[in-house]
This record gives sequence, C-alpha cells and structure tokens, in this order.
Amino acid sequence: MALTRAWLVLGRVCLLGLALLADLAGAACSRPISVPMAPTGLSVYFQGDQALGIYPSLLRDLSARLPCDFRMRQVPRARQQMLFESGQLDLFIPASEVPARAEFGEFIPLVQARIALVTLGEGRALPGSVPELLAAADLRVAVVRSYSYGPAYEALITTLRERRRLVEEADPASVARALQMGLAQVSLIHPLTLMGVMVTEPALAPLLRDVHTSNLPEFGWTTSGAYLSTRSLGEADRRLLKQALVEAARNQAVWRLVTQIAAVSPQHSGMRPLPANLLP
Repeated sequence: MALTRAWLVLGRVCLLGLALLADLAGAACSRPISVPMAPTGLSVYFQGDQALGIYPSLLRDLSARLPCDFRMRQVPRARQQMLFESGQLDLFIPASEVPARAEFGEFIPLVQARIALVTLGEGRALPGSVPELLAAADLRVAVVRSYSYGPAYEALITTLRERRRLVEEADPASVARALQMGLAQVSLIHPLTLMGVMVTEPALAPLLRDVHTSNLPEFGWTTSGAYLSTRSLGEADRRLLKQALVEAARNQAVWRLVTQIAAVSPQHSGMRPLPANLLP
C-alpha cells in the first residue's frame, strides 16, 4: 500500500508547479551535469536505470525549468563520496553539511534533518543519550559506511569502532538487514532513510511496522542539501545551479516533496522544513 502510494505521488510530481526559477528564463547549462547518486530510501532509489524519489524528482523539475540535463546514475555511497572529493561529479545530492566537504564544493541547504537511534521491535528501552548508549555494552550499532553527520557523530563512531560495537554496512538496505538478522541491535541514521528502504524494497516491507526511534540530545537538527563541485563545474554553470537550488530552498521544495512522497508520517521522518533564519 505504501509503495503504491509513493508511485502514485511520484507520477504527479511532474505536474506540480513549484513556481521556481522564473527569473532564469533563457538560461541553460553549458553541458550535461554529472549526478551520481546512492540509494537512500525514498530520498533516492532506482528502478532499473531510472532514478526515483525526492531528490530525482526535484532535479527533474529543475531540469525542465532551466533547462539542464542532469545525468543521474546509481553508485555506492562510498564511491559517490570519492567522486565528489576527486572532482569527478558536479552535484553531490543529498548530502549533510560537513565542514571537511567545504574543500570540494559549495553547500546549498534544502531541508533540515536529524539522526536518531532506530531499532526493530519493542524490547528494552532505547538509550536516551550518547553516554547511555556507550554504557549499554551489549548494543551493537549499525551505520552506513561513509555517511557523516558532523564532528560529534564521527567521535561516537570512532569510539564504537574501538570498542568493537560498530557494524558498518554499504547502504541503508544492508543496515536494515543487519537489524533484521540481529547483527546489530540499533542503527544511528536518518529515520526516513532507513524506513524508506523498507518501503521501496518488498523483502524489507514487513519490518516497517516494527520500527522504533529515539532522539539523542547530542544530535540536533542539521542542514541537508546539495554540494556544487568547485572542482568540476565552470563558474557560469555553478552560478546558474546555485541560483536554481537557492530558489528551491526558499520555496521549501524538498519539504513539499517529503510530505507528498514519503510513505511514512512526515512527523516521524526525521526531517523538517528549513527555518526562516537558515534560508539562503
């Protein structure tokens, strides 16, 4: 049911008037824009070679209005990060704002997101803070390798790895399977990312009803959006894409797509619209 709803909404996305880029009439990208993307639940997923989900829908809307040819293709998350750092992609999306990434690209915020502890079932109470998590020595934590949510997250991951309590997987679907198989008891991730793969992958769909989350005070709301490569993009193309993404941010385009596409309640998605003081 949830997957059917997501497909129906995706079919209507192209008809949505987001009123973006009215002042960019006649502008166009000078060449195709390289956008390798890693599956991240309903934010990005693939049916064969076709990219679907929140961010591909956003790019298709922008493509029709600029126009620009966004070349979306599937890659593992670790390779997406490597391509970004080596200047072999133009647009890194979706991506959390991380200080170390400023060396490789310019960040445009599009939405706010918050990571949480996610588990399956209603067993023991989840830890309510990082110290409680570290004290629960029997809890192994599954994460997606190469995901980064800032210095506090990196410090916790280092500690868990040193204590041999970290289960590092290649993608969110593998994290869900690790929880299902008992290889880990909790995951530290954006809830929409993990629940999204349970919606888009039929084999994982039964897990969705068992999801429980717990916010940790050490991890508040952070900005998520896109990085425009300062290594691969020419100045004119980067300026054009920046203006387009800034307009999308001001129109809360990503949040609109979350509320329309997400098969989980937006209130439980771990995402929210950008507050006024963070609009670019």
